[in-house]
Amino acid sequence: MIGHTGWSRYWNEPEKYRNLNDKGEIIAPTFSREVGQLLLERNVIGIGIDTLSPDDYGKGYPIHQMLLSADKYIIENLTNLDQLPKKGAYLIAFPPKILGGTEAPIRAVALILSES
Repeated sequence: MIGHTGWSRYWNEPEKYRNLNDKGEIIAPTFSREVGQLLLERNVIGIGIDTLSPDDYGKGYPIHQMLLSADKYIIENLTNLDQLPKKGAYLIAFPPKILGGTEAPIRAVALILSES
């Protein structure tokens, strides 16, 4: 499931993209705990979002904890999501092979299903 918030439009403006508050916390669109739980109940393979994190800063990392403990993927900093249909597409992630790595950059490719 992909969260398209439109936030990637700030990618070339680091101050806006990070959007720090007075406490140094990043303020950006995120997933709520309830959404994380619903996605687990619906057995998603993973999530993607066009922000730095699916978690609300300053509140721990509940989405990371929920999804990663259930062996689900989290993909952050996606872009061009406005070019995808609301449904009917697959996201394919190509990470480099990193021995013992817990995270990696990816090449994200969308496969859009035809309507035929």
